[in-house]
Amino acid sequence: MKKIMTIVVAGLLTIGISFAQDSGSRQKRTPEEMAKAKIERLTEQLALSQTQQDSIYKYALLASKEQRELMKSAGDNREATFEKMRVLRDNSDKKIKTFLTAEQLKKYEDEVKNNPQAGRRRAN
Repeated sequence: MKKIMTIVVAGLLTIGISFAQDSGSRQKRTPEEMAKAKIERLTEQLALSQTQQDSIYKYALLASKEQRELMKSAGDNREATFEKMRVLRDNSDKKIKTFLTAEQLKKYEDEVKNNPQAGRRRAN
């Protein structure tokens, strides 16, 4: 009976450790990977042209780098950090919108309206 309990406990620990490692992989992505994921998602949703992808990628990369720096320097004041991140996201959204056609802009705004987290997923 003790052997069975030991095996069950070992199995549960193994499963727990594997889940902990998977959840951390998102946070370990580079700004380049996050920007690329955002572009892929936007391209799928809005059928971006290659020129649009290249232009938006530059802003997405810059925003990802700034976000990473904000998180590194967050300290104890998380509310102030989240407010800075909100401003950063809003500015990034404004820049992205300048590259979209009227039809794409409508789809983008509808997606954000229907799903407020759509533009704010962790790339996401």
